[in-house]
Amino acid sequence: GEYKVIAPGTKKDNAAMVTLSGQPEVSVKVTYSADTFSLTGKWEGDENGTFYCPLIIKVTGKVGDTVTTETINCAEKNSAADIQTAVQNAVAACSATYAPNTDLSTAAVAGEGLKISWEWPFEGTANPGQTDAKDTYLGNQAAAGGLNVPAIHIPVTATVTQID
Repeated sequence: GEYKVIAPGTKKDNAAMVTLSGQPEVSVKVTYSADTFSLTGKWEGDENGTFYCPLIIKVTGKVGDTVTTETINCAEKNSAADIQTAVQNAVAACSATYAPNTDLSTAAVAGEGLKISWEWPFEGTANPGQTDAKDTYLGNQAAAGGLNVPAIHIPVTATVTQID
């Protein structure tokens, strides 16, 4: 609705989508990078400062000839760096080669563009390690405002390279 709430039970399909346009006259390879991915704020699940991120991130894109989805259960990770590596690897795995005169915008409509979705499931549904107590503590960090607000940033770069 009107409110942009992120809490247990919410999700955003296709939160980030990278699509291309154009019709190159030569064969091209499309690759992606999320090198500047970051988690900021306090991602903590308890008063001891234990790292906690309850999100499930899904990266969907073409890997070779097949569109695949890599699911990253962040609650299973021990640090922001672990999540960063998982997201960067999932994004980097998405690459495809297109023949000359392929309309890249049509390929994106066919589901071949890169898509990143997120979900914060309810406790006990899909994310091992997630608890209501940790979710509440994390929510309280966000409510405190300022530098405490947990945030995730996933800028993605697409590169189109001519194949000789």
